[in-house]
Amino acid sequence: MGRLFIARHGETDYNLAQRWQGTSDIQLNDRGRAQATALAARIRVLGLEVAAVGSSTLSRAYETAQIVAMGLGLPTLTPDVRLRERSFGVFEGLTYTECEVRFPEVNARYQVDPTAQPDGAEGYDRVVARVREAVMEATRVKPHSLLIAHGGVMRALVSSVHKEQVVPRIWNCALYELVVTEETIVSATLVEGQASYG
Repeated sequence: MGRLFIARHGETDYNLAQRWQGTSDIQLNDRGRAQATALAARIRVLGLEVAAVGSSTLSRAYETAQIVAMGLGLPTLTPDVRLRERSFGVFEGLTYTECEVRFPEVNARYQVDPTAQPDGAEGYDRVVARVREAVMEATRVKPHSLLIAHGGVMRALVSSVHKEQVVPRIWNCALYELVVTEETIVSATLVEGQASYG
C-alpha cells in the first residue's frame, strides 16, 4: 500500500464569480494564496507525511503548489499535464446561472450525472483515466507526494474510486488522502475541507 495526497488549488476570481474555468489559465487571487498558505500550515499541524509537492500545468494549481512547498520546505515536482482541469466545452467562461439560462437541459443533466458532459467537453472516462495514471505514477516515483489539481478532475477521481455518480462539491484547498496499491486506488478520504480556511 502507498499513500498520496491530492488537493484542489486555491481560490481564483472565477471561483468567486461562480464561473466555469475548465482549461482556461486563471490566476489565484489573494484569498487563494492565503488558502494555500493555510493548507501548508494545516499539513504541518496534522503531522501528515508529505515528501514533495506536484501540480497540474495550469497556473492556479502550480502557484498553489509553490506556496505549499515553500511553507513546508519541500521540493516541487515537474507539473503534470494529466492533472489539468477537465475541459467543460460550451460551459467554459460562463457563470453557473448563465449555464442554467443558456443550456438548461444540459446543465440539469450534468448536475445529476457528471458523465453527461456539455458540448465540446472532455469525456468523463478520459478524465478519469489520465488522472488515475498520474496518481499511480506519482505513487511509484515519489511516494507521499501532494498533488495540486482541480475540482472537476478530483470529483471524477473520487467518483471513480468510490463508485458514486455524484460527489459533493470539492472546495478550494480541500485535501484528500489516497491509498494506492500496485494495481489501483482503493480509497479517497477527505482530510481537510473549506471550513478549515475560514
